[in-house]
Amino acid sequence: MRTFTSTELTRFQSTQVAAMQDTCQIGVYSATQDASGEETATYTYGSDVVCGFSYTVSGEQWSALLTYSRIDAVLRLPLGTVVAVRDRVHITKRWGTALATALTFGIAGHPLDGPSGIVVPLVDTDL
Repeated sequence: MRTFTSTELTRFQSTQVAAMQDTCQIGVYSATQDASGEETATYTYGSDVVCGFSYTVSGEQWSALLTYSRIDAVLRLPLGTVVAVRDRVHITKRWGTALATALTFGIAGHPLDGPSGIVVPLVDTDL
């Protein structure tokens, strides 16, 4: 199979971003310790990022080590967006319309880079 040309990749990426009708903010994870030494997670949310958000049928995934994970939604992001496994995501707009209350999700696995964008599995933090 031949590799994509730079023109093709640019066209794929432009099409992907044009199809992203939602907006999110990435909450970058950091940890602090309280006086008793307990670690507390904190998230610093950045500026708005165009994205494509879709709910999925919640399913179970079992790894080779028999660990369980649940995926509630999938997020598509433009290539170059920085997102890590410990981060969180606020969905602030759906189809261009601001939400009264942002939807908050944790990241349920490693973000995957593709030729046209990044795919991020999400888990609902309210369940």
